[in-house]
Amino acid sequence: MKADSYWTGRHFWVHFWCGLLVGGGLGAWISWGIFASPWACAGLAITIAVVFALCAAKWGDPCWHWVLRLWS
Repeated sequence: MKADSYWTGRHFWVHFWCGLLVGGGLGAWISWGIFASPWACAGLAITIAVVFALCAAKWGDPCWHWVLRLWS
């Protein structure tokens, strides 16, 4: 069985999109308590979502296991 390429492989993008969704929710939750401006909230939420998505895509399953251990 041939391994997936890092950037074009299916596993990278699955982890990226799931991380983007989870990171977006986490970013919205964090930024809502910090800023009163909706633009600042959106900016921080997008930043957190992208960083979380890249981390989830880079480290894959170990990243998700770590996140689940923190939240459980």
